[in-house]
Amino acid sequence: MKVLKEEKGIKIPDEVSIAGFTNEPMAELVEPSLTTVKQPIYEIGETASKLLFAQLEDPDLPAELCVLETTIEVRKSTRKL
Repeated sequence: MKVLKEEKGIKIPDEVSIAGFTNEPMAELVEPSLTTVKQPIYEIGETASKLLFAQLEDPDLPAELCVLETTIEVRKSTRKL
């Protein structure tokens, strides 16, 4: 965002929308504030550890795909077209 704004003179979000991932605390502090995908960090760790321990107990268990819900935190770095 810094390069786009300061070096290229591109206006965010007027000329380009930007979104990030993981909803780091810094996303709210940058200007403009960054739209970001929020991940369920605690649930990711909890699910990963459960799957790991299950696999350690039974190495023949098939791999399991887990999809956890994410949400989007819309801030000022994006706009509707």
